[in-house]
Amino acid sequence: MRREMIALNLAKMIYVHYDADDAEAIRTSLRYGDLLISITADIGIISVVDERLRLPAFINQHIALVRVDESKGSPPYIARYLAGPSGEKYFRSITDTGAKPGLSLLAVRRVIFAAPPREEQNAIAEALGDVDTLLLGLDQLIEKKRAVKQAVMEQLLTGRRRLPGFSGEWSPFKLGDVMQPLATAALPRAMMSQDGSIGCIHYGDIHIGSDSLMRCDAASHSRVHPSRAGSASPLKTGDLLIADASEDVGGLGKAVEVALMDSTPFIAGLHLIALRPNPNLVALGFAQFIQYFEQYREGVQRAASGVSVYGLSRAALRSIEVPLPPLPEQQAIAEVLTALDDELRALDERRGKTQHLKRGMMASLLSGKVRLR
Repeated sequence: MRREMIALNLAKMIYVHYDADDAEAIRTSLRYGDLLISITADIGIISVVDERLRLPAFINQHIALVRVDESKGSPPYIARYLAGPSGEKYFRSITDTGAKPGLSLLAVRRVIFAAPPREEQNAIAEALGDVDTLLLGLDQLIEKKRAVKQAVMEQLLTGRRRLPGFSGEWSPFKLGDVMQPLATAALPRAMMSQDGSIGCIHYGDIHIGSDSLMRCDAASHSRVHPSRAGSASPLKTGDLLIADASEDVGGLGKAVEVALMDSTPFIAGLHLIALRPNPNLVALGFAQFIQYFEQYREGVQRAASGVSVYGLSRAALRSIEVPLPPLPEQQAIAEVLTALDDELRALDERRGKTQHLKRGMMASLLSGKVRLR
């Protein structure tokens, strides 16, 4: 179940053995058209069971099953209303408070929703369903593009596949031999605002992002007053920022290559290692992909220290050795992978606009401000 869409996410299924005569299996078994409501943890997530789910299927104790009398109401409409702004507000108002907030089945039975005539319910559900179909199609296309990029990276960044015109062995280099360390500022998020004149990148900006190229401008990042910047080095396009702290080893060493988009000066903040690649050894646009080298990941894991939070020292990072192709081949690889990233970014932007359109439609159609004729 997911907050932004009533369609179930069937990418990862959990399977069970069951006896058809078992009372618990009978009680929790699903039918097409059933409404599902999360009643623990993240409360009020709404889904509807449709033909994409292969039956028999069951729910656990964290979900309330609501079976609608379809002569009185449309399950897709009711699901969309409860998942919309009014529904979210209602669930927040009736949520039991405490260490583990939850909804009782009695509270679910008392859920209130507003509904137009049955025919209009169907029309609203169909209109919003068309947008969901578009979103699902974009999700599938994005996943396919990501899989293509991953496959291309596995080929090009290991040397198993060479681009036309390139051959010969790659030379091993330590990161410290090809990149110069830069001074950073140990500024936590609390010291940042939108009022300063210097942009400041926090390690959280790297962990939450999906791109390995970070486009930096005044509008997209927090800023600090120059008095807080200290001796931190101003960043340049092409600099590499690496997270030296993470709650899991997989996030340790995650990196972005910086691209400055306007005249705003930027510095690196808390828990970041900033490196400036030697342009004679590392091509512009290629540094961001070094984090995907098998040798890099193995080196980060060997150097990781800590228990609940893992850390990576600058000395350990700079000693990691990776094989680098000649500069012209780096440039060619960067162009191929950057083109794939641009396609993914365009699809993500298109999806964001479609999701924004859906939110506007929900606000209008589910409130009665706009009526379908």
